[in-house]
Amino acid sequence: MEKLSEFIKEKKMNLLDVISSTKPYKPMLCSTAIQSCIAPSPISRIRQNPPTNYVFKIQSYSTISEYERCKSPSFGEKETGYTWQLCYYPKGKKEGGKGYFSIYLLITDTDKLGTDWDVKVDFRLFLFNHSKKNYLVQDNYETSFNVKNKEQGFARFINLKEFRKVYLFEDTFTIGAEVFVIKKTERTDSFSRIQEPRTPENSKTVTYKIDQFSKRTSVPRLQPITVNKLEWKIIIYPKGNAQANKSVSMFLQLTNSSSLSPDKQVYVDYSFCIAGRKEAFKKRAQSWFSASQTTRGTPNFISLNRLEDPEFGYLVDDACTFGITVTVIGLKDTTKV
Repeated sequence: MEKLSEFIKEKKMNLLDVISSTKPYKPMLCSTAIQSCIAPSPISRIRQNPPTNYVFKIQSYSTISEYERCKSPSFGEKETGYTWQLCYYPKGKKEGGKGYFSIYLLITDTDKLGTDWDVKVDFRLFLFNHSKKNYLVQDNYETSFNVKNKEQGFARFINLKEFRKVYLFEDTFTIGAEVFVIKKTERTDSFSRIQEPRTPENSKTVTYKIDQFSKRTSVPRLQPITVNKLEWKIIIYPKGNAQANKSVSMFLQLTNSSSLSPDKQVYVDYSFCIAGRKEAFKKRAQSWFSASQTTRGTPNFISLNRLEDPEFGYLVDDACTFGITVTVIGLKDTTKV
């Protein structure tokens, strides 16, 4: 009975060894601010595209493999506003990286940042696979670099045996980085919806009958309409404007845009239509209007072939009746921080 118990115990331990050896690999995330290492939520992934910020190719692994820590040249000041270096540990970082190839990101030239600086970034580190022409990637999000924490990265970026077998090619390997600085929000947009947008003050529909339509290339100034204390003009090109493809063009224009401050915009629901024998032809859209963007619409409202087809009855005695509905939905204001 004792032998049976010992046999079961031995088999159980062997089974536990097998289970522990088949755990999915997760990199260990470390920083110089703490001596412990924690596993980050993202795991390693593969990417085809190279890193956008920096690529560093090392052609002498055998020469540097005995060093504890090596650095790349500085990079990234123009793109991020700060300078960085890649630090790699050929034998693995002592704190949590034994048996692994470790890669870290280091912020440099921090003397010019003062005494109480803090730089928050998202960053990802890369290792190139020469045979498959892709990159092994580890991501780190919302990381804070400061006086006590200048270097962060992955102690267990890749198992050292796998690194030498897969990622080391003719004594050469390539690493890289992408760094995205999380800056303070400079502006906040707020949207306030008109409580009753369908009231006569905030929504209007008008119609225009235009005679001798086929003979015109432009339409004389049509009577503007006022919606939500803003003046709107309808612009129609019977033969289309420069962007049209043998179509009638229709646009809505805010004529008193100067009444809007540079930080204000107005959100408008508008529809164009043309009356027909059986039913009207309509197009509807929503757009933002501002002091710098006063005109919205469509170069290709209705094709000339469809317009002139007697079956639809849009053109009667060479006259067309157009309608437009303008509804102010809301306002946007911007607060600068």
